[in-house]
Amino acid sequence: MLILHWTRLSSKIVLINAKTVINKVQTDNKSELKVWENVSVFGSKNTDGNVTAQNVQFNPTQKIKGTEK
Repeated sequence: MLILHWTRLSSKIVLINAKTVINKVQTDNKSELKVWENVSVFGSKNTDGNVTAQNVQFNPTQKIKGTEK
């Protein structure tokens, strides 16, 4: 599980599982995630408001504004 902070007052829980792809420059694993590291998360919103990640990218070069659908 990742907890992403949009701002100091807002956060989102992101669930990761065995099917989640985690990328840095190459495919990595969740043990390399660090607190406060910049990431982009692509996945689906759950009914409880959390997100199940399909792909997590470390230190994304392109800043993508978070959206919820």
